[in-house]
Amino acid sequence: MIIDAGMGRSCCGMGSYPTTYPTTYPAGCGCCTSTVPACPYPTPTPAPDAGSAISNRQNVGVAALAVGDSVPFDSTSRVVGTDLTYDSTANAFVINTAGTYYFTWNVLAASADGESDVLLRLQTLDGMNNLAYSGAVAVPATGSTLISGSTIATLPAGASVVLVNAGTTPVVLPEAGTTPMAFAADMTVVRIG
Repeated sequence: MIIDAGMGRSCCGMGSYPTTYPTTYPAGCGCCTSTVPACPYPTPTPAPDAGSAISNRQNVGVAALAVGDSVPFDSTSRVVGTDLTYDSTANAFVINTAGTYYFTWNVLAASADGESDVLLRLQTLDGMNNLAYSGAVAVPATGSTLISGSTIATLPAGASVVLVNAGTTPVVLPEAGTTPMAFAADMTVVRIG
């Protein structure tokens, strides 16, 4: 079997170097030049802001995150699109466009009251919707334990989402850069639908 790689698909779905062009194609794929007739394979148009994302980090340690307090994020690493913003006053990720969102987080935590369990809850700012939980058992007061979680949630425009200490004791977030920690916490939110 012989394969002619020179006749692979071009951006128009035709061979790269066809000798003749049909003249019956409808106008408008936008990928062909004026010397090439309109393409029968239109270029797909993505949904507006379908891939909006925001990624935040907390670099400054928190001596004692009280029960019910939300994890702060002091640094926005990346923002793509306009569907999401971060409200640093409320420590909340704000949903600007209704849709389905993927949340993922990592928190380095130590217990502020000796060895105890640490429980984090992803919830709406008003506390009416609990979206996910993650935690660790018997977290020591020295060192730190990585607590990670992720979830998918469909949310209305205007919803604000926070990650809170849902345990029974305060939680310490270590200072970033303290060996071996590179950050105290991070969260990424991506609109997936």
